[in-house]
Amino acid sequence: MGFKLVMSDLDGTLLNSEALVTKEAISAVRRAEELGAIFAICSGRDQNSLAMYERLLGIDSPGHYSVGYNGGLVYECGGKILAESRIPKELGLELAKELKKLGLFPWVFAGSKIYAETEWTIDDDYTKSIKTPVSVVESFHEIQEDFSKIIARGERSDLVAKQEIMKKIIGARACISFSHPTILCISSRDAHKGRALEILAEHLGISKADTLAIGDNTNDVTMLKAAGLGVAVGNAFPEAMLAADVIMNETNDKNAVGVAIERFLAQEIDVAKPAKRFEGSNKMP
Repeated sequence: MGFKLVMSDLDGTLLNSEALVTKEAISAVRRAEELGAIFAICSGRDQNSLAMYERLLGIDSPGHYSVGYNGGLVYECGGKILAESRIPKELGLELAKELKKLGLFPWVFAGSKIYAETEWTIDDDYTKSIKTPVSVVESFHEIQEDFSKIIARGERSDLVAKQEIMKKIIGARACISFSHPTILCISSRDAHKGRALEILAEHLGISKADTLAIGDNTNDVTMLKAAGLGVAVGNAFPEAMLAADVIMNETNDKNAVGVAIERFLAQEIDVAKPAKRFEGSNKMP
């Protein structure tokens, strides 16, 4: 299988558990490129946050690509936007209101800005992590543009229950998934990672059969299903494991992305469906 595009999630996949870029992650990107593939990061993060990781990974120049907002933004690094999809403002206001009814405090991402209403104390740890400052407004009605995404943070068990309620409210009008174990994310109905993979592959003239996707969370499910080979890292959530063709033993803290690239690009090992755990994957080939 001659994979020409590798699309990897960041948090919980390429980044370690402290959300850091390791030397192994940098080597994984370089190795994919040495083997003739384009390496793209695909995240729920906004473009400001992604820029830092692009620099650290050495993919911050034209000819490299990134996906933000869970597929809502597909762009060439240092270049043009290939596709963008947002939540219409009126729908976004409605969904933010419903989240508040459930006792959650939403944040709204709109373009390059993040907004929180005054009733919610700003979480400094989170803002440091995403590298994007938060603007406090009296009401989300003050936002002048459509919403890129809406998030709510909390304990996963609580968010899982409230996600089911929100699914019924949202219907087919938007996408809702987890972008992090403690972050529930609402995106445009056309903004999902599987669609982003299709857009980027088409732009590059690459068949979907020649794409490799790696992820760990529910927002990676569509990407894992859309790719020629979907790989779930060892620490992936059950939904991602079920969607994948291969489940690695290695976790994000054990260079799962690097091992997958070496195994499936360098050795071109074929893997039969349905999904299975890769035998012996605790050892490098």
